[in-house]
Amino acid sequence: MTVIRSCMILALICSLSWAGCSKPDPFHTLSGNWTLDRYVDIDNETVSPAPGTLPRDVSLTFSDNGRRGTFEGVTATNLLFGSYKLFDEQGLETTEINGSLRGEPDWSDDVWPSLESAIAYLITPDFELEIYFDEGRSKMVFVRER
Repeated sequence: MTVIRSCMILALICSLSWAGCSKPDPFHTLSGNWTLDRYVDIDNETVSPAPGTLPRDVSLTFSDNGRRGTFEGVTATNLLFGSYKLFDEQGLETTEINGSLRGEPDWSDDVWPSLESAIAYLITPDFELEIYFDEGRSKMVFVRER
């Protein structure tokens, strides 16, 4: 009887250990390196792609545990970093945002306020990251860097 109980306890410990080491759902994390590809005004159905004239791509690296995370990256002329929370139903809240404040070209000037007003995200089947802002009326679309 004690052998059976010991085996059951060992099996329980192993299964709990394995469950704790499982990878997060790739659709419930922003973790990774992402490049901003375009803005989409959902209400007006307009797309604003990245202009080819920027000094560099807008690129962000996100790292989270499925609930809380941090990001850092670059806009056309500035450094950017901060933190965020993820919620059920793909909810997103930027809790802190900081960085340098040099003048930005118009297109990349929208990155900071868009992240500040972020309310939701979606990882598409094509593995694009969509961050919804402006009360869900607009979105930023990022492509995963390889």
